[in-house]
Amino acid sequence: MLHVYTGLGKGKTTAALGLALRAIGWRKKVLFVQLFKGRETGEKIMLEYLASQGFPISYIQAGTRHFISLEKPKPEEIEIVRRGIKQAFIKIKTFRPDIVVFDEINVALMYNVIDLRHAFELIDECKKMNAEIVFTGRYAPREIIDVADLVTEMVKVKHYFDKGIRARRGIEY
Repeated sequence: MLHVYTGLGKGKTTAALGLALRAIGWRKKVLFVQLFKGRETGEKIMLEYLASQGFPISYIQAGTRHFISLEKPKPEEIEIVRRGIKQAFIKIKTFRPDIVVFDEINVALMYNVIDLRHAFELIDECKKMNAEIVFTGRYAPREIIDVADLVTEMVKVKHYFDKGIRARRGIEY
């Protein structure tokens, strides 16, 4: 199945992490690919710790310290994300995960960092192995929504960021 978590509200990555954690608990193999995010995060620390303890998780981080959010990505960010996608293709074939999470791939698609053809190649590669697939990020393209089996849109009703409160360690990252 292809899951899509999109929308302007908070919780897309968190939902994907919850699914990944549940799967790891049942000893399913999880590949978690974070695009555009390159800083130290709570999820990075925990996923790498779980892997070091023998849990079946592989984590790829493909981003710079500064998350692009709504800014156009810089050339170096584009190159890092594209390298991360190439790594993911290789890891899918060698690790053979049950679940693959592509965190912020919708943003990569929106900015044409990767094109839809590559996204569909990723989906096809995962489906060949009967892997569950998760795409997160704002602005999921209509073409991805149309082929998805589950689409959840996070809707922002109110957010403390609007009051100028910045991302907090352990809450947003």
